[in-house]
Amino acid sequence: MCDPVTLTMAGIQAVGQISQGKTANINAGAESDMLEFQGRQATDEAQGEASRIRRAGREARGSTVAALAASGVKVGEGFALEAERQVMTDYAQDEYLAILTGTRQKRAADMEAGNARRAGREAKRASQMQAATTLLGAGAQSARAGGWRSNGPGFSGTQIPAPVESRTIKYIPGR
Repeated sequence: MCDPVTLTMAGIQAVGQISQGKTANINAGAESDMLEFQGRQATDEAQGEASRIRRAGREARGSTVAALAASGVKVGEGFALEAERQVMTDYAQDEYLAILTGTRQKRAADMEAGNARRAGREAKRASQMQAATTLLGAGAQSARAGGWRSNGPGFSGTQIPAPVESRTIKYIPGR
């Protein structure tokens, strides 16, 4: 006979294990959502920084051209053109680095989010396996307590061994 207390306790333990797995999965989902949000926020901040750098670059170019023109240098050729190009190149590099940094931060956040989601799914799966193992173990323990595999023939070594026959051929003269 199965012990109802053992089975009930195992059932409660299994429900608790499954609940822990679900909670871990939900928490991992929330964490991954937060990480993805942070990644999008990093991209937005990088785009804003790049926009500020572009504006500053245009202002610096204008100031450079105005200063060169005020000093009497012919704008758009020779040294003036080279100075203008250098200002724009420097600001373009800064803009690129700002966007690159934001993209990298987003990629890192997305990778962390993916890892968190996988960890949540694995925790849920592991809790389900634990619950199944708990229930199977309790069922086997309860069945053994009720006599299963303890006194039947062939189950616990109580069966009488088969007789051993001699296979030698006996010679009977005259036959």
